[in-house]
Amino acid sequence: MSANTNRTKTKDVVKKVAERMSCYQKDAKELLEHFTDLIAEEVSQGRQVRFAPLGTFYARPAKKPRRDGTRRLLLRFKPSKAVLRKLEEVAGEGVRDGFH
Repeated sequence: MSANTNRTKTKDVVKKVAERMSCYQKDAKELLEHFTDLIAEEVSQGRQVRFAPLGTFYARPAKKPRRDGTRRLLLRFKPSKAVLRKLEEVAGEGVRDGFH
C-alpha cells in the first residue's frame, strides 16, 4: 500500500469545495489560496487566526535555535471543539489524545 493513500490532495479538496459551493473549481481554488495567504500573513506577524468552525492557527518559535542563532517560527494548529466532535463521530473515542 502506498504511503499517500490516506492523503487528500489539493485538487481533490478544490473539487469537493467547488461541488459543495456549486461554483467553478477555479473559484474554489482562489478562495482556498486567499484563505491560506491570510493565515500565513497574520501568523507571520505574531497574530493568532481563530476561524471558529475549524480552529486556531498560531506560530511559536522553535525550541532549538539554528546554527546562526535565529529561531524558526513553527506553525501550530489547535482544532475547534466542533472539529474534535466531528472526528470523534467518524473515528470513535480517543481522538482528542492526538491534539494535546
